[in-house]
Amino acid sequence: MDKIIPNEVWVEEIDLLLKNHYDEDLSLEELGQRLHGSSSYLRHIYKKIKGLTPQQELTRIRLEQARIRLLKGNEAISEIARDVGMMNTPYFIKSFKKRYGLAPNQYCKAYNINSKK
Repeated sequence: MDKIIPNEVWVEEIDLLLKNHYDEDLSLEELGQRLHGSSSYLRHIYKKIKGLTPQQELTRIRLEQARIRLLKGNEAISEIARDVGMMNTPYFIKSFKKRYGLAPNQYCKAYNINSKK
């Protein structure tokens, strides 16, 4: 029998899973299966406690990891997008620009990094 844990502890477990597995396909259903809860309840509790959905947090983590890799300047943008779990490069570029105010290639130029498309 599974023991009941406080929602705050559950959210910490969700955060840990997102941080350690951001490069994987983590749908709400997958999170629910891995963390022994329904996907809709998981989303509700997470948003109630954190103020954003697990998907929004996952995207934030992925974009931050991509930003760090872009600063190294030696990888193609499509490769970085794929490696952080965002298989759709145009969506990755749009999301990156929305978060950081610059498209990935513009970000590289702004920080004098050799960028690749």
